[in-house]
Amino acid sequence: MDQQVVQFLDTHNISYIPYTHEAVFTVDAADRVFPNIAGMHVKNLFLKDRYGKFYLVCIEAHKRLPIKDFGRKFWIKELSFGSPEELLREMHLTPWSVSLFWLIYAKDINVYIDEDIWTTTTVWWHPNINTATIMITHEWLDTFLKAINTIPTIFDKLSKLDYN
Repeated sequence: MDQQVVQFLDTHNISYIPYTHEAVFTVDAADRVFPNIAGMHVKNLFLKDRYGKFYLVCIEAHKRLPIKDFGRKFWIKELSFGSPEELLREMHLTPWSVSLFWLIYAKDINVYIDEDIWTTTTVWWHPNINTATIMITHEWLDTFLKAINTIPTIFDKLSKLDYN
């Protein structure tokens, strides 16, 4: 477990359920590790625009996000994936460990959360390491975002966004 995430959650009295497991690098691998776990599994995309601004987009793990359409919808120019070097420099993370919890390190990051995640009861994210998963309720998710002074943009299945 990322001890800084655990310390942050504990300091802010945010309840969570931790799970440790083998390293996972894909959604399919995560499904095999937790075949019957309650709650929604999330995929987190570390993106940047042509001006070097960084974004976190959180979607349900099995959905696909057409990045160009997403960028057009939110008026983001030339949206693409950030590099592993940028991820390490900006968020102190390596690939396959991106999560909402890296926002404890982030400065000036735009956060977008799929409405399906926002309206579900429980969600699970990696705590900045791919050998653990933290389950958190919506109530505690909201508490976490308030603790880091982040107001996410909640987006729904818009006509230009095809998740399937």
